Amino acid sequence: MPKQKLIATRAFTYGTRYLVADEAFEAKPRDARVLKAIGKARDDLDAPVQEALAQSVAPVAQPPVTIAPAPAHAAAPAPVHVVPPHEEPHHDHDALDALRAEATALGLHVDRRWGEARLMQEIDDAREKAAKDHAPAPESPETETPAAEPPDEAVAMTTDSAAELLPHAWKRDEE
Repeated sequence: MPKQKLIATRAFTYGTRYLVADEAFEAKPRDARVLKAIGKARDDLDAPVQEALAQSVAPVAQPPVTIAPAPAHAAAPAPVHVVPPHEEPHHDHDALDALRAEATALGLHVDRRWGEARLMQEIDDAREKAAKDHAPAPESPETETPAAEPPDEAVAMTTDSAAELLPHAWKRDEE
């Protein structure tokens, strides 16, 4: 936002600068409005004239530059196709999208902030875990578990044996 040029009407501090009466300074438009309202500053009416004078001073004139016409027999240069930055192909993004798709196919929750290294690490971990889950466990005689035997009918729990195990439930039924 452009600053306004003001002149202090009395001594005061603006920002970190101590101003005396009739000293020129620049202030933000909002501050300028307040300073003028409370009578500490007034517009610098000479500022636009001084700026116009500074701009009107012309730089030293340069001799005109002449451009020689191209020879008639010269071929026209081929037009150059410039791709705007927002349309440039992003090979890095294509690789990341492929890795994200692969991770999603493996059942991973993919965070969009993950880079290529993190995605590759997560994919490798998921593949190792899948390989361990699907590989048959090596069997040895020490780790072999006996087959489960069918339960005996005599051991099967009946309503009478359940009442013995839970005497408080049985007492409640008697009441």
